[in-house]
Formats: sequence, C-alpha cells, structure tokens
Amino acid sequence: MTIEIGGGTDMEYDCIRKVKCFQHCDKNYNILCFQLPFICPLCRRNVSCSESRIPPYSIPSPFGDAMSSPYSVLIKPTYGSFIRDYENSSNLHIGITDSKGVAYDYDEEGIHVNSLSWNQCVVIPLSKALIAGVQDGWDNNLYQFSRNHRWSTDWYRDSSHNCFTFVLQFLHHMDINRLMPCVASRSEFCKEQIVPHTTRAAQFIGLYRQIEKEGFVIQVVKPS
Repeated sequence: MTIEIGGGTDMEYDCIRKVKCFQHCDKNYNILCFQLPFICPLCRRNVSCSESRIPPYSIPSPFGDAMSSPYSVLIKPTYGSFIRDYENSSNLHIGITDSKGVAYDYDEEGIHVNSLSWNQCVVIPLSKALIAGVQDGWDNNLYQFSRNHRWSTDWYRDSSHNCFTFVLQFLHHMDINRLMPCVASRSEFCKEQIVPHTTRAAQFIGLYRQIEKEGFVIQVVKPS
C-alpha cells in the first residue's frame, strides 16, 4: 500500500452501517450482510423460520472519531471519506488529539483545531505506558507546540513539511520516541503504526462495498 501524506479539509462523511455476520446452515460458510436476508443464499430456507448455527453478530468497524479518542494519532483520506472514496493510492491526512479528543492537524492552510472533520478516521491510540509522565502536560504542550511559527502556511511543503511532520515532531517533542523509536523515521512509523491499521481498514472497506453491491457476502471459514 502506498501512503502519501497531504492536507485534509473535506468534511463530508457517510454514516457507516453495521456489518452483521452469521452462520445459517453450514459451519464452513459465514454470511455477511447489513440486513438479514429472508432466504438463506446457501440452503434457500426461510431464515426467520429456521435456526441459525451462529446467530448474527456485528463485525467491529476499524473506524473511530476524534472526540472518543484522546491521546491518539488519527488518519483519514485527504479528500472524502474512507467508506466512499478511499483507494490504495489515496493521499492520507494525519492529526493528533489532546486529552479531550480535540484534534490538531496541519496543512497548507496552517493549523486546524477541530474534531468535527475527524468523525470517520483510523485511530492509533497512544498507550498509557507511552504517555506516562507527560500526560498532565499533554494539552498545554500540544497547544503551545501548534502555535509555533513553523506551522504557518509559509512553512508548508507538500513532501517535506506537512501534517506528518507536525505529528511526528510533536511526539518527539514529548519524548514518545523513547519508547516508540519509529517516531524518528517517517518510513518506520508508516510501516509499524500506519500500514497495519490502514490494511485492516482497506479489508473492511472492500467487504463493505461488496455487501452494498450484492446485498450479502458468503465467506469461507478458515480452519482454526
């Protein structure tokens, strides 16, 4: 997956429907859908009148929102939403939250302090171990750090001084690199922190779009 970092100002998001999973008649196949079908696509029996091997349950979404995610790194597409617009080649935008879930990010327009545009994003929470000792001063440090002239519009460069620079330099400023060495390297941070989350997100998006198109997806159960 190619990851490019760009600005992000698009605030249009779609409500994500819950993806349900159940087994009706065959232990080797899961059926994934938004709404239970009337007829089982495998055995053609009425689902409401016959017992399911595994009752429906919801598949966890890989997306969260800023307000519910204090002390976290956030990722979203530069334009549009993950569910509707994301492709493997899409540019991504990155931000970081304070203790109350208020998001700070940097782009060609300067610093933004706004959680509303982060209501469908990938969340990378910073563990208690990482922020131990700096938690009390996190909010003030983030606020003061964001006011530095380095985050003005004049300093912005698409490839060398951008939203990624802002987040990594703040983490370094807070000494997070002491326990998370990948903070010192863009490529390592992408590899260790971003790619695993966006890979999971891409898999969910692919499944979601397939259900939207076909109504349901039949999934072979992998042997345990």
